[in-house]
Order: sequence, then structure tokens, then C-alpha cells
Amino acid sequence: MNFYGNLRSQLLRQLNTDTNRVAAIANEPEIDNVDMAYFGDLIKQERLSSFAFHEQVRVQHSLFKTVLDGVQ
Repeated sequence: MNFYGNLRSQLLRQLNTDTNRVAAIANEPEIDNVDMAYFGDLIKQERLSSFAFHEQVRVQHSLFKTVLDGVQ
């Protein structure tokens, strides 16, 4: 049973999208106060996406390790 399907690729796609958005705003020459709030929200979203992706990889590795330890 495959509960998570392509969760890893979805999280990676979300992380790449958020990273590209942050890079696009960071390279903008003129940023006013409203844009700074938006930029802050994008940074927060990028960090959360990064955390979710890396946590999913860690959990997958832990499950794989548990299965291998159970077989031995």
C-alpha cells in the first residue's frame, strides 16, 4: 500500500517554486514596505517548504532503516 504516492516530488516542486519566487523578489530593484511584508511571507513559506521536504526525507530514511533492522 502506497499511502504517500509522490509526496516527495510534490514537496520538492513546492520548495523549488518558493525558492524561485524568493529569488525573483530579492532581485527586484525597488521594494517598498508592502513588498517587504510579502517578501517576509515568501521567506517564511520557503523555510516551511524546506522543512517539510527535509522532514519527509528523514522520516522515509528512518522507516527504511527500521525495516532493515527488523529483517536482521
